[in-house]
Amino acid sequence: MAQAARHIELAVRYLQTAASLQNGGFNNEAAEIVWGAIVNAIESIGHIDTGNSRRNLSNNARRNLARNLPPTRFDNYQDAQTKLHDHFYHDILSEEEFQDYIGQGRNYAQELLRIALQRQPRQS
Repeated sequence: MAQAARHIELAVRYLQTAASLQNGGFNNEAAEIVWGAIVNAIESIGHIDTGNSRRNLSNNARRNLARNLPPTRFDNYQDAQTKLHDHFYHDILSEEEFQDYIGQGRNYAQELLRIALQRQPRQS
């Protein structure tokens, strides 16, 4: 499960990097990095669940997997992920909206990481 572990590691690092960027006032960049953390966290679960250690999931496979994962507020999180990604390119969010969406994005990534870590087989 080396591929899954790599995606978990990236998601954790991205969340840390996003916090540093946000603390430095780089909100657009922080938004994109949180988006990346979500993608990598979902990717890790896909690798754990399928045993696929060679290639990444397609966007459609990733979306389908995410729809079947807790928390049940997937649509809210999907909206947050999309808004964060768009904010990087188009600076679309007010400060209040940004704080709300980046909080939701962080929560989603952390929930996905908890799921991945629970599902990951123990190393012997």
